[in-house]
Amino acid sequence: NTLRLGAREAERREMDMITEEVLEEKVSEAYDEDRLESLDRLNEHQKTAYQLLGEHGEMQIGELYEKYGEEVDDPKTRRTLLRYLNKMESYDIIESRGSTSSTRYRLSE
Repeated sequence: NTLRLGAREAERREMDMITEEVLEEKVSEAYDEDRLESLDRLNEHQKTAYQLLGEHGEMQIGELYEKYGEEVDDPKTRRTLLRYLNKMESYDIIESRGSTSSTRYRLSE
C-alpha cells in the first residue's frame, strides 16, 4: 500500500521516481487503509469485541467475554472469542500483553 500510494503521489507531483521522502509521507496513510480493510473483514461478533475494547480500553478475556455476552443475542463460546481475538491481532488491529488467563487485550495504536 505504501508503495502504491507513493507511486500515485510521485506521479501527481510529476516526479520521475518515487523518493524516500514521498514514501515516508505515505506510510501513515497506507497503515490507515490497511486497518480499514482489516476492520471490513471482521464478522459481527468480532466487530462487537473490537467496539467493546474501544469503549472500555484494555481488558482481560473474562471481562471482555462478559460484556460481549451482554451485547449479542447468541454469543459464541469463550474459546471462539479467543480465536477471534487472535485473528484480529494478526490483522494488527488489536494487541495483547501477558500470558494465559492474565492476557490483556486492547486496540492497536
